[in-house]
Amino acid sequence: VAMHAIPFASSIGFSRALAATGMSINGIGNLSSKAVWGWCLQRFDARRIAGVALSISATGVLTMVLASFTHNTINLLIGFFLYGFGFGGTIPISEFLWARYFGRRNIASVRGFGRPIAMIFGTGGPIITGLWFDLSGAYTTAFMMLASVYLMGATIINISKDPPPLGDLTN
Repeated sequence: VAMHAIPFASSIGFSRALAATGMSINGIGNLSSKAVWGWCLQRFDARRIAGVALSISATGVLTMVLASFTHNTINLLIGFFLYGFGFGGTIPISEFLWARYFGRRNIASVRGFGRPIAMIFGTGGPIITGLWFDLSGAYTTAFMMLASVYLMGATIINISKDPPPLGDLTN
């Protein structure tokens, strides 16, 4: 989303300056969320928090898509903020979950196996989004698919089982 946000906004009739402002608002949402997600991690189930963060990101993307139909600047900027706020939780929450599910003993092997896969998808997403735009002339469907992936991730993490106590993982 971040890579295509300015072209998306300009393709639906907003100025590049407004799109750049939106990215600044996205950064404010991202930065301001760190303390909120950290506070939540100390008080609530991390899986639920991850689901909320992914859902907020999806809501932000869908709000940006809504702006493509309404041509409402406020919708666009709220979408940028919500996407940034939700996305801001991905690093602290995922790091917490990695450690909780796999423990210190196994985390390096698991991350060593999973990181290349994540990098492939992380690199492929913007390329596929750009190709979609080249083929269709619009970002709306690609952005709706990205929001769907966020919501699917929120659902999957919320139906996952709680990990066993760390002592049971070492056997």
